[in-house]
Amino acid sequence: MVHEDLDQTGGVLSRPGLDLMMERVRSGEVDGVAVAYVDRLSRAGVGEALSLIQEIHDAGGEFAALDLGIDPTTPFGEFGLTILLALGRMQRRRIADSWATAQERAVNRRAFPGRTSYGLRRLEDGTLEVIPDEAAIVARMVGERAGGRGWKSIATGLSKDHIPTPGGNGQWAASTVAGIVSSEAAVGVWTGPRGARVEAAWPAMVDRATWEVAQTVIGRRTDGREHNDRLIGGVARCACCRRVMRRGTNQDGQVSYNCVNRGCSRRASIGAVLLDRHIATLVDRRLDKIRMSAESADDGAYASLLAARDQAQAVYDHWRADKPAKARLGLERHTEQMLDLAADVDAANEAIAQHRRAVTPVLATLPEDVNVRLEDLPWKLQVQVADAFLHAVFVRRASRRGPGAAQDVASRIRVEWTDDRSRSEFPSPAHPVLPPLEL
Repeated sequence: MVHEDLDQTGGVLSRPGLDLMMERVRSGEVDGVAVAYVDRLSRAGVGEALSLIQEIHDAGGEFAALDLGIDPTTPFGEFGLTILLALGRMQRRRIADSWATAQERAVNRRAFPGRTSYGLRRLEDGTLEVIPDEAAIVARMVGERAGGRGWKSIATGLSKDHIPTPGGNGQWAASTVAGIVSSEAAVGVWTGPRGARVEAAWPAMVDRATWEVAQTVIGRRTDGREHNDRLIGGVARCACCRRVMRRGTNQDGQVSYNCVNRGCSRRASIGAVLLDRHIATLVDRRLDKIRMSAESADDGAYASLLAARDQAQAVYDHWRADKPAKARLGLERHTEQMLDLAADVDAANEAIAQHRRAVTPVLATLPEDVNVRLEDLPWKLQVQVADAFLHAVFVRRASRRGPGAAQDVASRIRVEWTDDRSRSEFPSPAHPVLPPLEL
């Protein structure tokens, strides 16, 4: 397996790819580690890097750097390794100093480095100026958010008005809107690495008071509505990458389950109504085999576990979308926090799985000796019953197009029940990549 830490500094010894690699070494899953250049392993410091290599050796693993051409376990090899690590650290510090100097010079002449935010354009001399038409769109987004509208609602309105996105197409995404509204570029502030910040870098596109109000809006429903169109939300998974499929709505209001993993080579998508209807029929067949009894009551623990899982997921999603927090904390601390929150979500899902194995589905409201279908139950109870029966529903990408293709659900899915003896594994921090499933 190739472990990468893209956009991560080599000056720290805790990086997602490096941590996962070391876990595999410690567990004995692999026999060693190979890097193209020794400074790809670490630029934190000579002592720290040598300790890391020593840990690999202590675990019974081998370490190879293609640029060394020597055996680092010998006295001469260790000496050569030490020299190369020192050179790598020196190079990192020189690059950092050079970048800081270049950044300071660019800022002094108002040629702010980094990606150009929506609403701005870079001139030939490197300076930035506001694009009036786009600035008006930024003001519209901030104003609508300050008025309480959700990200998806704002994005849908922009798409319907045929306003080009930053990429030039006409389909706005909620995440794109959230990024623009959350950025202080809207109020004329440039933010750079290492806490760099310049007020009044360009004319503000919206007043600071309105922008501040927009940041306080929490995306939580207050009208009492619920989504009754995702019976197996959190259970439907892409058969290629095995990750959870997310609910999405197109411009025509059609709801679907979609794989949103950009690293997936065959992302699946399927209509939510069609899939929910098909799965409900399968669950009904299982319900027919169960003697319904009013004595099968639940103490409310399952509902509490579901609420805890939803809360953990909401906190994780909010943190992932909080770009200002990423700028304040830095990439390393922000990533550490995301990993901790992801672990909380995993723990909540595991608690739900353990409860499923130990507790009968909640059917306390049913009269004795009666055949009941899912549609006869309240919506929340439908979701709980389906969730208790199902381990996962894996969906593969449609293999054909044309009339009737969308209706072909059965051939595209693999249903695994909680009582199946052999259930498929899900991606985890220890095993982030699993082979696609054969349906």
